[in-house]
Amino acid sequence: MSSEQKAAANGWGKWGEPGVPHKGWHRVDEFDSFEKYGEGEYKICGMCEKKKIRAIHVMEHDKYPDRLECGCVCSGHMSDDLLSASTRDDELKLKMRRRANFPNRSGWTPSKSGNAFINVEGYNIVIVGQEGDFKILIKQLGAAVHQKGKRSYATIEEARRGAFDGLQYRLRLNHEE
Repeated sequence: MSSEQKAAANGWGKWGEPGVPHKGWHRVDEFDSFEKYGEGEYKICGMCEKKKIRAIHVMEHDKYPDRLECGCVCSGHMSDDLLSASTRDDELKLKMRRRANFPNRSGWTPSKSGNAFINVEGYNIVIVGQEGDFKILIKQLGAAVHQKGKRSYATIEEARRGAFDGLQYRLRLNHEE
């Protein structure tokens, strides 16, 4: 008996609901619940409705009206591709670790004006402001002007994590071009 059949037999969430497809789902996104919902905010898998998850795989099916935020194992069974789901999960968890470590990584230096800055992956990132109101400035090395982030951060650590998110966004944009 497969794990989804066992889950259905045990009445685990949507695995046991009539009309909910078990196969043929595809991943449309993945994200860290801490980034989207806040630090410490785990979610419950949308398919089994049991597993507490942080690395979320967003799944979609042509014959089901809603997207489901699922864990790795359920998304692997839903897409009938456990290996790809596991690989995506590993990549997302690596990004989550890199984000958590970014505020303390070596290379952060005070500028002449006292702002923390770092040059990383072809970008210059500067944190400006004071406790309770930090902003992020990012520019590609060699560019004339920094782009200022819209968010304000309460602590330097939060601003540095926000800088990581901004850097990932810029790298993704460059990759898509």
